[in-house]
Amino acid sequence: MTFSVRAAAFAAVSLLAIGSPAFGASRSSDVWPFVQRVLAQNPEAQASLARADQAKAEAEALAAPLYNPSLEIGVEDKRGARGTPSAYDVGVAYTLELGGKQSARARAGGGRWAAATASDRALRNELAARTLMLLSARESAISLEENATRQQAASARLAIALARSLGAGDVGTADSALGQILSLQAEADLNSAKSQRAAIETALTTLCACRAADLPRLAVAPPDVPRLDDGALKRFAEQSLSVEAARFGVEAAEGDLDVARAGRIPDPTISLSYGNDERQSLYRLGLSVPLPLANDGSREVEAKNRAVIVAARERETALRDAYVRARTAYDTYQINLASWNAWRSNAGSNDDRIASLEALRNAGEATLTEFVVQLKESLDASKQGVAIRDAAWQAYAEWLAASSQALTLAGAN
Repeated sequence: MTFSVRAAAFAAVSLLAIGSPAFGASRSSDVWPFVQRVLAQNPEAQASLARADQAKAEAEALAAPLYNPSLEIGVEDKRGARGTPSAYDVGVAYTLELGGKQSARARAGGGRWAAATASDRALRNELAARTLMLLSARESAISLEENATRQQAASARLAIALARSLGAGDVGTADSALGQILSLQAEADLNSAKSQRAAIETALTTLCACRAADLPRLAVAPPDVPRLDDGALKRFAEQSLSVEAARFGVEAAEGDLDVARAGRIPDPTISLSYGNDERQSLYRLGLSVPLPLANDGSREVEAKNRAVIVAARERETALRDAYVRARTAYDTYQINLASWNAWRSNAGSNDDRIASLEALRNAGEATLTEFVVQLKESLDASKQGVAIRDAAWQAYAEWLAASSQALTLAGAN
């Protein structure tokens, strides 16, 4: 066979080179229950939920009345030389909250509770998406390990063939050395893939407190996302958990402002007492009112008003950032998914490619150098397929995080 014919044969095999990476069978129905399990056991998620519960307890405390009635009892020994009786008095006092202070505190506490709840859900939404990203990285590590195993097997077969050819004098020591280099490279790639897989599986099993064998496998391709216009993406942003938390932050700040305004109204204390002094009954009705002379509360009102402005700006920033993130995540996912679909439509079997390369080599239709170059290109192409597929899954997980859908899919609202 002439060189041009042999090159044509290798070109035909190269169409198979874009071998579809070997991925696990689709068991995507197991993924979201697994993510839900992670959310239930993750310390970071548990701490976030505890903070939300704390905010709830504080809100309930703020909604309660601030003052309790007080009981006053006094006794005076006024007996002199003549043995006059002692004097005593019993009284009750109660401070009245005016200006809507209690309802303002309830509003502020409720806003902080709602913001803490939204922040907790936002954190768990991000954690769900990160878990999905880790599962995708594991799939890539598994595929790379399988590819390296195939490369090692092909290298081993080549080494056996070269040893026979070297003994027969058909190849020189340079060709034999090239085969050894290929074998060493295959072993290094396999060890690297195993190390990467072990690290990822350790991270995942730590999250779920389970065995590596219990980890779910992802489908070959992530799901399609419906076509969304800019208006739909803006609605996703407006409904995002980060924006929800910022919106309740404004409500909490406004409640604090109402508390500060109401605090400028003094709370009077009413008292009623009964006593006896030298056999005379005494009744007393009292009223005390603080005089806001040294501090009229205006500085506190100004500070809380500034806090409302800051919270409103943070809400606007959160909305803008949520839109940019949703827009970017959606566009990135569409691009990466299209790349993966194009890859799959042109991909063949990497096993078939390696077998074809070996057939050409064994038939003498390819030199050792050509075989090694084409084998390396085949494996590099397969690695590229793994990377493209992982990019699609990573982009999908980021879209779920940006659109606040990861937590919903995990059923952990």
